[in-house]
Amino acid sequence: MEDELAGEKRKLSQFERALEELGVEVIHAQSPQAKGRIERLFKTDQDRLVKEMRLAGIKTKDEADQFLVTYLPKYNHRFSVKPRQETNLHRPRPSSKEMKRILSIQTKHVVRHDNTIRHENRFYQIAEKLRRPLKEIVVQERLDGKLYVVSGQRELKYREITQPPRRHPKVKTVWQKPSSPSKPAMNHFLKKESFERRLRLQNMKMAERAARSEKISRLNAFKQTISTQDSLHHHPNLTYQHHQQFQQKEERSKEEKELLLIHS
Repeated sequence: MEDELAGEKRKLSQFERALEELGVEVIHAQSPQAKGRIERLFKTDQDRLVKEMRLAGIKTKDEADQFLVTYLPKYNHRFSVKPRQETNLHRPRPSSKEMKRILSIQTKHVVRHDNTIRHENRFYQIAEKLRRPLKEIVVQERLDGKLYVVSGQRELKYREITQPPRRHPKVKTVWQKPSSPSKPAMNHFLKKESFERRLRLQNMKMAERAARSEKISRLNAFKQTISTQDSLHHHPNLTYQHHQQFQQKEERSKEEKELLLIHS
């Protein structure tokens, strides 16, 4: 009841499953008071029936079965109650084959990859070629004592095997690093355009480096000229000729400085 209230379908017993397939609704008695009628019948059978069989001299099981043939009609005639409407509402009886299928103990099993099942600690091999692999089958233990393996409405052929089939040992696979694909050279015909673009970029970088180094060399020369001029002021005993040379160098350094400022 709790499972049904929670929305979960309760697992049916074999008796409930058979009645459901026959279209019979099962009403469970949830209290002792609801079982009164059937309990009174059991009390009568355990008391009156035993005495009746003793008075009739019943000693074997076969004699008891024969006695019930005459006892039950008398009992029903004495204690039965006529219904208000005597219309027969019984459904048509299913075929004998269908009744044998319904009135059996049915167990569901998962089919293994090798088309085998395990039932009651025994292994069975499905001996039919199937278009599609089966996922689940039903094993039916019928009243005649035979075992049937059924998939839907189809009865499958099978055979019992003494031991489960051997599983293939797992092969240990060693992981190997995937080899990287070989890269084509930059002068490849598929990379001609990118190769030329790369060469242009390299030439531009080299030109920038050369210009930068030339600029640095000129700045160093300019710094050296300034330091020479400072030394001239600190040495008044130098000759006039030397003084003229220093002035010329100073003028050239100024011109170079102006050129550097213009280019920068």
